[in-house]
Amino acid sequence: MTNQTAVLEDVILFVDYFSATQTSEVPRLTAQILIHAGKKVAILKKPAVTNGELLETDLNTWIEHAKENVSKLQATGIKKVVVVNPHEYVYFVREYPKYLGSLPFEVVFVTDYLWELVQSGEIKFLNTVNINASYHDPCSLNKMCNINESPRNIIENIPGISFVNESAVTQWNYCCGNGTASFKKIHPDIAYKIGQTRLRRAADLQTDTLILACPHCKDHLTEAQVKSGIDVAPVHLLELMAKAMGITEQGE
Repeated sequence: MTNQTAVLEDVILFVDYFSATQTSEVPRLTAQILIHAGKKVAILKKPAVTNGELLETDLNTWIEHAKENVSKLQATGIKKVVVVNPHEYVYFVREYPKYLGSLPFEVVFVTDYLWELVQSGEIKFLNTVNINASYHDPCSLNKMCNINESPRNIIENIPGISFVNESAVTQWNYCCGNGTASFKKIHPDIAYKIGQTRLRRAADLQTDTLILACPHCKDHLTEAQVKSGIDVAPVHLLELMAKAMGITEQGE
């Protein structure tokens, strides 16, 4: 893996500030899984901030930052950009084209890309992961982008997981509580209560693990679980994939 932009790589990861600083295991595991699958991976150096809070409060600056990111990504010559954060993925597929027009590269969400590699046999699951689990659909992916099949398909292919597959439509009733932009900052108590409700729903299904595909969901539901003591572990799907693939902390 390199953090230099280079056309010799297969894909480039777009790692936003939140994922890099608050849930660094998500981009790290993404890179490790892809390298384990034989892919050459680059990471965009110092991407400009294009989060929801900036989009809502300073559109002109957001547009300038988006232009900077497109310019940097285009300069690499890489045609496939893998995004690890659903919030940023929404901006790439909805807001970037709205203000900048068609993008000169393909943007894919990480679970869609990883599912392609599972189907092609480039990702193989060798180890059993013995958990009883359900899956939480991130609002950004499910409600705004209709991405809900690839995470479930991956889960169903990991040996050992007893999977309670809740309908993606039913889960329109459930948010992790973090919200988008500045919701959690403005309404921390409401955000916590929503998180509790989501964890209780998973517990009611007699599961011990709630599988996630969003760094914000992982961060917020982990906090809610610690505060509430509800006996359900919020775990990112990439953590389970790495375990099933035999990837250690060092990537071996």
